[in-house]
Amino acid sequence: MLNLTIKVCFVIPALVLLAAGCQPDTTATTSPPEGIPANAILVGDDLYMVPVGSDDNACQRYRKFSPNKAVVALIFYKGADGKFVMDKSKSDCK
Repeated sequence: MLNLTIKVCFVIPALVLLAAGCQPDTTATTSPPEGIPANAILVGDDLYMVPVGSDDNACQRYRKFSPNKAVVALIFYKGADGKFVMDKSKSDCK
């Protein structure tokens, strides 16, 4: 009887997780003209950099944004050559 109880304790949560993981994707896709912030800078195919404020040294910080793709959640700085870098020491702001 105890062995059956242990099996049930593992099977029921596994079935719940399996059912929850198989739900259809209901994420709404935003149309690019409406979903892109007004101050976004286009840097690639469906990829933008959005200003998120300045740090303590008045250096402008940016984050990646895409209405349809996954992006990393990191802070970027703009380099002197116009490219965006994660390392502040390589940016045009010291």
